[in-house]
Amino acid sequence: MTARRTPASPLPPTVFQAAAGDDTLLDLHCLAFAGGSVQSFRPWGAALPAAIALTGLELPGRGLRADDPPAKGLSCLLDELVDRIASRPPRPMALFGHSMGALIAFELARRLTREGGVGPVALFVCGHAAPHLAAKRHSGLHALDDAALVRQLRAWNGTPPDLLDDPALLQRILPPLRADLEICETYALEDGAPLDIPIFAYAGETDETEPVEAVRAWSAHTRAAFRFTAFPGGHFFFLESARDAFLQRLASDLRLVCSTLLAERAAPHERSGAAPARALAAGVA
Repeated sequence: MTARRTPASPLPPTVFQAAAGDDTLLDLHCLAFAGGSVQSFRPWGAALPAAIALTGLELPGRGLRADDPPAKGLSCLLDELVDRIASRPPRPMALFGHSMGALIAFELARRLTREGGVGPVALFVCGHAAPHLAAKRHSGLHALDDAALVRQLRAWNGTPPDLLDDPALLQRILPPLRADLEICETYALEDGAPLDIPIFAYAGETDETEPVEAVRAWSAHTRAAFRFTAFPGGHFFFLESARDAFLQRLASDLRLVCSTLLAERAAPHERSGAAPARALAAGVA
């Protein structure tokens, strides 16, 4: 088990787009799919509301952290992510994750809430089964040999073919991917109450890896509002076939969350969370 970073000197999130001046209402911290880099989210800034500060929580072993050894287990990874978020200005934030990133975002939200610090005001999950379903799947992909794992990557169609054809690049890609897959495939959902924040879930209509109904089941993990949207396409619909439609929906959902924050500012003497809860429930209904 690796030592936990101290909040005094964590590696900060990668800022893709910062809101101008003091106009930031919300930090959106993004987590990528297994083996992926948060650089996938860099182009999103122009499509999101101006009040959103878009950041990426890059995991070790990929992107700008390609030389860092992969994380040894989910608990150690969460330790680091909590500290990295603590390095940002203390303002409202939300978490977005695709595939494995959705599972990590969920557990990160639980950890932040449990530790009593500044927790997220919303959770955005994409292309992953609800945690109670994910915990029952143990496919053993992380134990495949290199050739079989590359065949699986080609089937998922989320990695550029030229990368999979380059033996040198594969030696950099496969170790963090295996570490990610092991985290997913050994995941166990611990007992705990549903989150008290809204969850927005997105799925690809033809995603064979994470079927629509498995993603819709995220509704069981919140006591607040829930919104589900399905888009044409497979597992990587949000980067490919339905990219524009997805970003429009994400921007709309983020504006809804921002409106609840403004409602809370306008009614500061109400019971904590009452005003935004009403506004969000009305918007999602």
